[in-house]
Amino acid sequence: MYRFSCWSTCSVTQSSYPHTITVDMKTLNKVNGIEFAQRQSGSRGVKLIENEVSDNNESWRTLGEFNLLNTIAPQLAEYKDVETYRYFRMIIKSGYDDSGAAFVALGEVSPYFLK
Repeated sequence: MYRFSCWSTCSVTQSSYPHTITVDMKTLNKVNGIEFAQRQSGSRGVKLIENEVSDNNESWRTLGEFNLLNTIAPQLAEYKDVETYRYFRMIIKSGYDDSGAAFVALGEVSPYFLK
């Protein structure tokens, strides 16, 4: 997945948080958490992200907010319990070194299940 919050013509006044990305996994899956990896360049990383999930893309429930570190090492956002869902939504609420422009980049997002 590759998504910038804004392309080359945006200004600070045109961009603001939150940014939302919704993923359809096509089937219900059991998930223990999500692994996030910041962009490999280490710039414009995501700082605060909320994770919401749904079975039908209409009714959503939150699984919490997660503070990501400003590092390129993969980071785990573990759930308290195993969750089952088809859709997940990431609501990006703040970023690192964005100079107030709300431009962020996230390298990888991987839901995981541990047996």
